[in-house]
Amino acid sequence: MWSAILLGLASLLLSSSSSSSASALAAGDVSTRLPDAASLKPDLNLPLCAYTVTTVTGKKIGAGTSSVISLRMENKGGESVFFSELDNGKRHFERGHTDKFDMMGTCVSDLCKMTLYTDDSWDFGDWFVDTVAVSVVTSRGSEKRTWDVHSWLPRDDEAAELFLTVDDCPK
Repeated sequence: MWSAILLGLASLLLSSSSSSSASALAAGDVSTRLPDAASLKPDLNLPLCAYTVTTVTGKKIGAGTSSVISLRMENKGGESVFFSELDNGKRHFERGHTDKFDMMGTCVSDLCKMTLYTDDSWDFGDWFVDTVAVSVVTSRGSEKRTWDVHSWLPRDDEAAELFLTVDDCPK
């Protein structure tokens, strides 16, 4: 059973480094740059941890989305964990709602950078993200982190990028 779970998670586990952000937003930098795809490589030798990701969708008109949302989080050293689709089996990313997603992924500590991705697959695919929080449970304990986003992903604009990064890593 564990081997099937590990094989299923293999596609979710990526380690990468990416470019720095372009503009400042409140507590951190926000960027809509796509990470260098050539630098993404799976690492199945790392231990797995339990992640709980909590998203809060804003209350603005049109804030909710039905698009597929992915998430990558990383630490200052560039170690990262990637979840290809945030899905809890319920309606999620609805205006004014808080959603919780429980997943397994590569253990990464001291998370400080978060990138949200959208496939923008619906006519009204924009999403207004208030916050993203993560709790990581490892064999050594737990760690929590919250990113204040307060931004659209993407804003209703054909030229908009489909990625949004909040970087609070120490420089």
